[in-house]
Amino acid sequence: MSDRFSADDLPRKPGSDARRSPWPVDLAHTRPFQIGDVEIRPASREVVRGERREILEPRVMEVLVVLASADGAILTRDDLIAACWDGRAVSDDAISRVISRLRALGRDFGSFKVETITKVGYRLVEHGTEAAASPDGKVGRRAVLVGAAIAGLGAIGYGLLRHSEKPALPPEARTLLQKGLTTLQNNDIIEAPDPGTSLQAIAFLTEATEAAPDSATAWGALAVAYSVRKRAVPPAERPGLDARGRAAAEKALKLDPKEVRGLAALLLLEPIYRNWTRAERASRASYEKSPHLPILPAIMSNILGNVGRWRDAARYTRSIDRNELVIPGVSWRLLNDLWASGDLQAADKELEIAVKHWPQHARVWRARVGYLMYSGRPADILRILREPADIPVELNQDYLMTLRTTAEALSGQAPAEPAVARNLEYLRSRPAAGLDAAQACVALKSPEAAFDILQGYYFGEGDWRSVAPIGGDEDRITNPLFQPVMKPVWRDPRFDALLERIGLDAYWRDTQTEPDFRRFA
Repeated sequence: MSDRFSADDLPRKPGSDARRSPWPVDLAHTRPFQIGDVEIRPASREVVRGERREILEPRVMEVLVVLASADGAILTRDDLIAACWDGRAVSDDAISRVISRLRALGRDFGSFKVETITKVGYRLVEHGTEAAASPDGKVGRRAVLVGAAIAGLGAIGYGLLRHSEKPALPPEARTLLQKGLTTLQNNDIIEAPDPGTSLQAIAFLTEATEAAPDSATAWGALAVAYSVRKRAVPPAERPGLDARGRAAAEKALKLDPKEVRGLAALLLLEPIYRNWTRAERASRASYEKSPHLPILPAIMSNILGNVGRWRDAARYTRSIDRNELVIPGVSWRLLNDLWASGDLQAADKELEIAVKHWPQHARVWRARVGYLMYSGRPADILRILREPADIPVELNQDYLMTLRTTAEALSGQAPAEPAVARNLEYLRSRPAAGLDAAQACVALKSPEAAFDILQGYYFGEGDWRSVAPIGGDEDRITNPLFQPVMKPVWRDPRFDALLERIGLDAYWRDTQTEPDFRRFA
């Protein structure tokens, strides 16, 4: 292997005398390098050899970059955790899955292998002789992080927040803005499960506003970052984030009344549940001002899904330019909208694209198995579960076992009763899974259990009151009620009573609309 990092550049444990390490890896600002005749492109997470191309999950690519830069040296599990998990507590299973994925990749591309050194760690070994510097100008691995600081300006930013600043930002501010947007790249603006990335984005974007205090774009992006983080933290932390988000949005709109990120942030800061009419009108007005910004059709799609208008929702997600914007949040949302609107042919095509681009992205993976489970293909899930290397490392074993048990029952390989019991057992340990468990119970022909769960989720009543969201109405959603898996209960009087009590019937009367399940089912 050629052009390696020196041993001094490897990750070091705290207290090491070695000079400061360049880790953690910043994929967006890491330049391409070679392993034999395979090109690794960290920024786009691509592995390319000839006509063959594969896209890795972010964590898998980070570990590959770290191992490849070590020049055959052995890295311990602590080294990998420090470099790729920011030193957080990580299970052995999570690391093993990433290593398993890299081993499969090495076998498929025939360029390298990852060896386990018993009780020590791992190392990457390239097949064949060491490669000399490429005559076509490809960058060696030592240059990967050496040039990272300046490579970022050419990186792809967070597509939902594309920016165009006039006049041009100072270089420092532009770099910080780009880093902040890129940090959010693998999150979904509407449903942000990872508060850590939003905190890092806030740090970058705050510095960007300090470097360019008159930049409406920077203030608008900061407002969005606050709105994203608000959705991912405990209720006690939300008022402060709400106030900061609104202040940043107001600053952006004062500098530029048409700054769409500021408008979008204000929309995201408002809860949707029992606020559907006002949320739809405000979002539609913002969308009509700037239909080109992808975050706005995504917000409209989310609102319309929550009121059961999936065909309208799909029209908004379809309007997003997929040639320019290729990120997981848009892909899984479009898959969901197409499925729920009844366009299974288009949903199958979108699923193929999503799996090709993000085979181990946790949110895409969950959308994939939900779609397969409830569109008549549970046996496909069982085949997926037999390939551990393809399972996202973030998913816990209890969830995977519940998924397997449900798929076995729906495919006729096992009775339904144990699967219902397994879902309820999982729900007791994971109250946030209330709507998933309710859907599973409906699919497993146990509507009584499903309605009991829904009673607890929406009203904090009954045996399942523990599944009520900790943020109350601010955290409640209704779009799962209108996904196709719920069709068996749509004509149940208990479902009509649920919708009336939630307030959705009042929304449909006020807006003179109907949900798809009443119009088309």
